[in-house]
Amino acid sequence: MYRTLITVSLLLVAGSSGYMSVYGLMSVFASSAKVIVCMGLGMEVGKILIVSHVYRQWRKLNGFQSTLYILIVSFLVFLTSMEVTGFLTQSHVSITHDLQINENVLNSLKEEAAILEEQISIIDNTLAGLPISHVSRRIKEREVVSYDKKQERLLEISKQKAQLEAQIIKDREFAGPIFAVARVMKINATDAIAIFILFLVLVLEPLSIGLTVAANAAWIPAEKMSEMKSQPPLQTRDPADVLMAICKEYQLTISELASITDRKKQKTCERWLNRTAPVPDRVLRAVQAWANKQNFELTQDKKVITIAQK
Repeated sequence: MYRTLITVSLLLVAGSSGYMSVYGLMSVFASSAKVIVCMGLGMEVGKILIVSHVYRQWRKLNGFQSTLYILIVSFLVFLTSMEVTGFLTQSHVSITHDLQINENVLNSLKEEAAILEEQISIIDNTLAGLPISHVSRRIKEREVVSYDKKQERLLEISKQKAQLEAQIIKDREFAGPIFAVARVMKINATDAIAIFILFLVLVLEPLSIGLTVAANAAWIPAEKMSEMKSQPPLQTRDPADVLMAICKEYQLTISELASITDRKKQKTCERWLNRTAPVPDRVLRAVQAWANKQNFELTQDKKVITIAQK
């Protein structure tokens, strides 16, 4: 069950990340959609396979190979992170498009209202300087400068502002709780969205790589158990075959084999593996004891599986 959950989690995380990456590439290179889809899928699947290969073959890889693989994965992670950032940003912008339009219209109405209020204030100050008896002149001056129309426009702006503010509140509720968080923390909504997307991107790719390693770690013991069941008993096998099987399973080098068997000369170990010299029983027992010690966790897993089957 654990292995299945790990694998499903990996497929969900890596699949969503790959979809966003491929979608982002297709948006940039829309004229070559088929090629871009193949390239994007290949890169995402290749990234998972490289991480799995490095984890499984780490002891066999030399410094140059391991460094090269790590650099390749790092570049792929960087490219995917860029595409995911673009995808999330574009998705948020498309959702909040109406909200941004309403906010821009509201700001324009506020600026227009401020200008009209300033003009009305100037007119009032000018008319206040006229004698009180010049009523007809006051009326004429008001008509010349469209005083009544300016006041009517102010009333219209007030109604429109009220409607837009109500609509903006609804749009913010639809756009998600991030706006509520921004208001509580008293920060700009755009900054809050940028921080939120940044955290998502920083978590998504490392999580994908971590799940890849975890999935490999979960499935390797099962593969080893299957191989062990398919092999004949050690008593019926040639000692050289047993020694070579253990060396292959644990990726032992000649120097490591010599250290385990307390041999000063590595050529003796080479002759054992080349079948030019018989493998002593004492040597085989030492190697098997070392393998049993290394295989302790696998033995425990096997016991748990046996109990569950019963």
